[in-house]
Amino acid sequence: MIEESLQDSNMCLNEESFRKMIYGLRNQVLFLWDDYGITGSPPGSVNELVLKNHMSQTAVVIGVQMNRTAQDPSANMDERKIFEAYLHYTLQKPRQESVKVAAVISSCGDLALEGLFTKQFEFTEESLWDAGIDSGDVLALGLMSKFTTQMLFPVYKFFHVSFQEYLAAKRLSDHFESDTEEQLKRGWCYLAQINTYFKVMFDYQSFLSYACSFSATTTEKIVRHLFSASESQDFFESRTENMKLLEKHPQHLHNAQMVRKFLHTSASREIWREHFFTIKISLHSSCLPSCAPHILQYLSGKSQFAEMGGGNAIEMFFNLYPQSLSLLSDVVILITGFEKTDANHFLKIENALKSPCQPSVEEDYAPAFHLLRDVAEMNIANERKIDHIQSMRLCHLSETTVSTLVRVGQGHTLPLLKIKVSYLHRLADGDRVKLQCLFTVFHSVELILESAEGFLESIQDVIEQNWANFRRLAFSGSHLTRQEEDLVLSMSSLEHLDLFSKKTPEFLISNLDKLSRLKELKVTSESKVLDSISDGFKHLQNLDAFTLKLFDSEDDTSKLAFLLRHFPNLKHISLRLPRCPNFNEVTAVLSTCRKLEHIHFEHFLHFDRGVSELASALPKFENVKVLNLETQDIQDKESARIFAQALGSLVNLQELHLPLGNRMKAALPTVLEQLQHIRQLQVLTIGVILEDHSLYQLAKLSKESFLQSVQKLDLEINHGVTDAGWRDFFQTLDNLPHLKDLLVSRHYSQTLKPHASTVRAFVQCVSRLPSLMLIVMYGWLLDSEDLNMFNQMKRQHPQSQCLKLIWQWVLPFSPQILRETF
Repeated sequence: MIEESLQDSNMCLNEESFRKMIYGLRNQVLFLWDDYGITGSPPGSVNELVLKNHMSQTAVVIGVQMNRTAQDPSANMDERKIFEAYLHYTLQKPRQESVKVAAVISSCGDLALEGLFTKQFEFTEESLWDAGIDSGDVLALGLMSKFTTQMLFPVYKFFHVSFQEYLAAKRLSDHFESDTEEQLKRGWCYLAQINTYFKVMFDYQSFLSYACSFSATTTEKIVRHLFSASESQDFFESRTENMKLLEKHPQHLHNAQMVRKFLHTSASREIWREHFFTIKISLHSSCLPSCAPHILQYLSGKSQFAEMGGGNAIEMFFNLYPQSLSLLSDVVILITGFEKTDANHFLKIENALKSPCQPSVEEDYAPAFHLLRDVAEMNIANERKIDHIQSMRLCHLSETTVSTLVRVGQGHTLPLLKIKVSYLHRLADGDRVKLQCLFTVFHSVELILESAEGFLESIQDVIEQNWANFRRLAFSGSHLTRQEEDLVLSMSSLEHLDLFSKKTPEFLISNLDKLSRLKELKVTSESKVLDSISDGFKHLQNLDAFTLKLFDSEDDTSKLAFLLRHFPNLKHISLRLPRCPNFNEVTAVLSTCRKLEHIHFEHFLHFDRGVSELASALPKFENVKVLNLETQDIQDKESARIFAQALGSLVNLQELHLPLGNRMKAALPTVLEQLQHIRQLQVLTIGVILEDHSLYQLAKLSKESFLQSVQKLDLEINHGVTDAGWRDFFQTLDNLPHLKDLLVSRHYSQTLKPHASTVRAFVQCVSRLPSLMLIVMYGWLLDSEDLNMFNQMKRQHPQSQCLKLIWQWVLPFSPQILRETF
């Protein structure tokens, strides 16, 4: 408008003519202020226009720095500067007492703070009155806007949710800087509500960033609280209950949805990368010295992923406080190549799953089944996208990350280095040099290889120069070359060896006695293994964990009992032997291993021949935490009875996976009675053998608070349970505060259409399980009404944003649709 006025007139542009022009335009003026905040104090005439404009209303000012944006387009724009300036000029407004204006801003801060934590962004006249705010004052100062869509009940808002967050953060800082106990207590009361991952990283991230910009005192308190909250057991489990605040920040919605899918996994127990946010606000608030002790304390004993991008907050902190790296338990580096998925692989799965037992369902329940081919096509498409991104990477090891670790490591003792390699068969020369640099400062290394055949050979020179550094090697692939077997045997300090291959590395297996420090050995192979183990194996006196999984039924197991006899200090034993006629000898030897903590027997054809010895030995295993027999079948009545009664003596048991068989089904009531004595049980698996009465007995145990520690309840493939049995179970199940996973699936040929009352009981049951995040119920035919009932409950569930119901079978064939006949 000003430009048009100047073009249409011959007036000379001076201060007086400009003043008249502004006065005529009144409230249609928008100031664009170039190099705002850089050039110092504005000219007097401009300052007067901003501060003393028409009717003393607040001017709208946009501060721009176009030249700097052109020079650095990726630089972040800090809205805090705008809010600071806005409040600064509000305080400078004429005809206002500065004390009164400050009081109004303070009261608005209280309103903003309370509104933020109650998810309120619109306020009534009464709300302002309760907060001690005069509506005329806040409107005159431009702190709030008035909306009169409904003339009788106008509402007031801050001009943007970010400004409300800024005022709230300023008020929180006032509380923490106060000398009065009441204000400090009030500040802690608000901060204590930010106690979960989602609240920190999504709901209140901007608010926390603003709050840390005001004072070192506030920042130190916030950082201390965030690290303390992250150590809580419920920090990752609990989610935001209300999306209202997150919806105000749409830039976070996509990340929030992605995080929800993976937050319940074990990876979330690593140092959560987004805690870089906590370190970042410490770095950017100029109070790092006061926050550093809290950061160092938090990092102690944590696992840290080395970011391949470089330049993040954690690397900056490592450079400033190099001693922090030595506090970590380990540093993890991920090296990933291209995963080539063959479409024929899915075709093989499809053919293997084909069965004459095609399910027959009514049309309403057809969504309970998905075609495997459709899922396969989607997976392959996703992998191609990932491969395209990977192809743009010039190297696998970041120069910035490696240089940081090497520089810090030259003066400090570094923790364990974990290198995880997937789908990469050869490391480029440049990356191999970087790897050698890392090995010079990390003196303990774990190397984990998945589908990375040839990788060991490609870094042969690095291994030969650092053979004493390796503590663990895990290999999963088709085979090791003879040269690679030699390289493994050269790792004389190796303590953990995990081999999963189609072809047994015979030379390596026959020379295991050369790895004298070996504590844990895992061997899984599709070909013979035991024939290759030499008598020297018995000299591995440090061995306390042994896993042997065989798939070749021709493997000779006669020497197994002889070998195990030399390891009385075993803590972990896991065996899969399709053919073991002397299993009774194996169990007799294991009964002398009083330190056993983990026992797992899988797919033993002759399990009954040794189960009586195992059952009789159970009371001797006072330290057992895991007992897994879920694939075994007990057919002997007396053995099942002894086994059931002995379970009560395993008071330290944390995982119990019960065996199968009719005799075990008969002994199940005794087993359930013994669960009253196993109060540390976290995982319970009972498959196939449950019936209505035993399932109800299990539910009663939970209601009587005997299963309060259980986190996973696996009751799959129990086709002997009727619809009424499930209804009684769901109606009774209760007092499981830590239950996260509930599995009640059925085979696709044994589907169950639950009665409406059963679905209602199920939904009510889930509402009573506050920590539940995963429900797996394949083979349950649910219709739209059932799902609507579940989703209505889910919206009110404590885990509403992550609770997942999985109920749709993925099969190589479509179900047969039953048509109604009239």
